[in-house]
Amino acid sequence: MVQVTADGSLQGLGELDQQIEKDLAEEGGAILIAQLLGLLSTFVGIAFALRLVQDAWPDAAFGDHNSGKRGEHEPTR
Repeated sequence: MVQVTADGSLQGLGELDQQIEKDLAEEGGAILIAQLLGLLSTFVGIAFALRLVQDAWPDAAFGDHNSGKRGEHEPTR
């Protein structure tokens, strides 16, 4: 929380900057992972990429892919 002190200075602004930087870093990390996963699925195919990601990240929810349904972009077998 940022407050204006009696002398007119701002108190807590540094903490706000740190929180904003942390939020941006987390968002940037999520974007980077999404891009890398997109590239992986482009190079090896979505079915194989999904299997690799599920092996590495077993507790993650993957929408329709967890239920055994084929996604609209997944090839038929």
